[in-house]
Amino acid sequence: MIKRLAITLFLLMLVALVGAYLATPQLLSWYVQRIIDDSQCQHASAEFGHPDWNHWQIDNLRLEGCSQQPFTSLQIGQLQLHYDAAQVFREQRIHTLKVQGLELELASPANRPQNSTPHSPPKSPPKSPPLLSYWLAQLPLTDADIEIKKLSLTAFDHRWQITGKLKADNQKLESQLTASSGKTPPLSVEISADASDRILAKLNTPDQLLYQLDASLSLDEGKLAIHAQDHLNTEPTLIYIRDMGLLTDPIIALLDNYQTEAVIENQWRIQQPISSLLKGTTENLTVEQQMALQLDARSESQAIKQLSGEITAQLKWQPDQLNWQLLDSSQLALQLDDALLPHPELSDQWTLTPGQLSGVLNWKPQLRLSSDQGRLNLQSSSDNKLRLTSNLHRFGWQPQRSYGQFDSKIDKDRLSLESMTLQQVESGSRGQFALKGNNLSLNLAPGSFISANQLQHQKSTIDQLNMVVNHALQLQYQLEQKRWQSGPVELNLASANIKHPSFSSRGLSGQLSFNLDDTEPVKRKDAAATIAGDINLTLFDPQPASLRLPDFNLAGPYQLIYPNFSFQQTARLDQIKLSVQGKTNLKTQVLKADWSLPNTDLAALWALVPDKTQQQFPDLKIHQGNIIANGNFSKKSGAGSGQFEGDAEVKALQLQQGNWMLSGGRSLVQFNHSNHGDQQGLNAQGGFWADRISGALEFDTLSSGFSLSLPTSGKTRFNLHHASLRALGGNLAIAPVSLQLPQPNTKSRVFLSNIDLEQLLALQPKAEIAGSGRLNGELPVSFNGSGLHISNGIINAQPPGGHLSYTPPDGMTAAASNYGLDLALKALDDFNYHHLSLGISYQPDGTLLLDTHLKGHNPKWQQGQPIDFNIRIEQNLLKLLQALQFSDKLSEGLDKRIQQQMN
Repeated sequence: MIKRLAITLFLLMLVALVGAYLATPQLLSWYVQRIIDDSQCQHASAEFGHPDWNHWQIDNLRLEGCSQQPFTSLQIGQLQLHYDAAQVFREQRIHTLKVQGLELELASPANRPQNSTPHSPPKSPPKSPPLLSYWLAQLPLTDADIEIKKLSLTAFDHRWQITGKLKADNQKLESQLTASSGKTPPLSVEISADASDRILAKLNTPDQLLYQLDASLSLDEGKLAIHAQDHLNTEPTLIYIRDMGLLTDPIIALLDNYQTEAVIENQWRIQQPISSLLKGTTENLTVEQQMALQLDARSESQAIKQLSGEITAQLKWQPDQLNWQLLDSSQLALQLDDALLPHPELSDQWTLTPGQLSGVLNWKPQLRLSSDQGRLNLQSSSDNKLRLTSNLHRFGWQPQRSYGQFDSKIDKDRLSLESMTLQQVESGSRGQFALKGNNLSLNLAPGSFISANQLQHQKSTIDQLNMVVNHALQLQYQLEQKRWQSGPVELNLASANIKHPSFSSRGLSGQLSFNLDDTEPVKRKDAAATIAGDINLTLFDPQPASLRLPDFNLAGPYQLIYPNFSFQQTARLDQIKLSVQGKTNLKTQVLKADWSLPNTDLAALWALVPDKTQQQFPDLKIHQGNIIANGNFSKKSGAGSGQFEGDAEVKALQLQQGNWMLSGGRSLVQFNHSNHGDQQGLNAQGGFWADRISGALEFDTLSSGFSLSLPTSGKTRFNLHHASLRALGGNLAIAPVSLQLPQPNTKSRVFLSNIDLEQLLALQPKAEIAGSGRLNGELPVSFNGSGLHISNGIINAQPPGGHLSYTPPDGMTAAASNYGLDLALKALDDFNYHHLSLGISYQPDGTLLLDTHLKGHNPKWQQGQPIDFNIRIEQNLLKLLQALQFSDKLSEGLDKRIQQQMN
């Protein structure tokens, strides 16, 4: 009985299981039909196929107007399930899901149904680990094959149609989709994922790959980690996004103006604790990106003509900021528009090497950069290298506005600007920059500098030229109008070893200040801004030509509207001040200037005369005297030292040469210097006057006219056109004479008229001879390399003659035992002459030879019998004059000659 019951129960259970297995398709159909009936759709229909042992099928499933669903319509051509009934009941898993002809139209975001429960509790976060291998293992099927005939959705203001296939099993998920919006080319999307937690994705258009991703997921110590590599072609991607209408106008303008080829390859490392992920927050999320950008952009009309190269960077993304660092392998080649550069030579290809540049970008209304160790290197690819190193600090950006701080240095082996060449140029600057709209502002801090080891301009050279900004300087640049503006600039200047064919100096120092005045936009390529300011420079140890001058200071205002440079300067050499104003063309070297020398001490001016010239007048002393001069200077293109002309006036001159003193001197001189024709060199003409010349002899009322020629090549010539002076109660005059220096060889005549014999004999108070009368004469004078010559000069007494009285020394009278001498002494004791003549000869060694001829009588001797004397006197005149003993020596000589003649 029990055995029969057990068999019966077993058979019933077996029948039930078989019945359940056979009824499974009907149960599924019933369950699906119930869901369709309860969907609250305006239209819902389905056709169920004939039940089979392990197969279930539905045809022409259609749902429309379902208010509680996120779609507006769903249509499936055929849906098939392949299953094992036991597995379905035991594991809730089927073998195969196959969907053909899936058409789904998703509702737009505005029409999607909202949760009607106002205070619905939040959904519980998922409890499973977020790994692909887990989700694939949890799929309620072994294999799925879905054909998407049309998936319609609205995204980015576009209506998209998606077609393709989706395949999945417990080990792998694959999809191949094509999306089109009617306004853009079809976009192919390929995605695959497998149980090894690896994801591959690819986006491409029919013509080009846009994006490719290769990523893997792992779970380690409670953190989900994603390691990924991706590849992005930026130009086709940006163009595709632009056609979708998702780009801003500035980016669209860049795409329109540049032909850009760019590829970005990234390596990603993303980590987040599982606890934060399950909570749905970004707490402790870290995203590290290593980027390599290959760029090649070209333009025919933009400021940057070409930008190409590679940028490699490390980025660390955080919820509120981005930490980034450019690596040393980053390098960009740039080619800039010539209009942005001060000289065409600078438009070569450039290389930008950022170096280890790092910073922080904060996700706020503006982006900020903070990099204490930031470094930018800019280098020219031409043979003439220019290098730039820049440190950036605290950089900020927002649309149409940015700012930052910089500390930069530039150096270049050789820089050519117009006719000027600089060697080993170095420039350093620090400060802030700000960009607002089309206005760029640079604020340079004091200490910004530019220096060069050597500056060459035509035949001139300057060593170690340095310019340093004294005060803060603001520069502004208007991008649209390409116009610079500047605040007041003050520079410290310094240099060493200035050399020119006709000039040299140990160096200079001082200040240069200026303002840039550019109120009108630049309309022509050759137009330039106006620079106006002041110069205050000191030249140390200047040596123009053969002169050796004290330190030279130049100060005054100037204005530069390139190439025209106008100036109004004051030059100082110790106590000497020279004012100059004029204009020059820096390109053509054409110069015109007026100059003036105000009332200046002649002693200070004499101190500037070359030592070689001063040595020719070792005893010359200028006690008093002033000079006033003015004139003009001009220089033509290609000319040498130029030409100048002027007038000079000397007043109240008082000078001393040995025992001679000149006082009341004055002079008027006209002079000029020319580089053309037969008059090349310095030429001067004028007159000289003096009230008195005193020494061994006394002269007054000097008047003379002269001219001087100092040719560029040849010998110096001095012409004395006339000279006269009063002396000894009469007059002396010199006939015109011409001297060729430095070896003069000339002849002239000195004329004496109305000389008072009494004054001539009274030059020495101790003289034993006195007399009266007037003398006239003519002295032939010649001058050559050996000195002054007087040959056969003659002096005669004016009629009717005069009187002579000779008193010999007591000793001589007592000793006069010679009868002839006794007669001569008695005759000259009181001698009235009607004829007196002197024959004069003089040699350069100072030898003076006087042949004296006297005719007359002594009324006290032999009843006035006529007497005729011939006396020759020979003496060294220079020694006599130097000893101031002219009269004594003349008397002594006369005594000796009389004794010789009488013996």
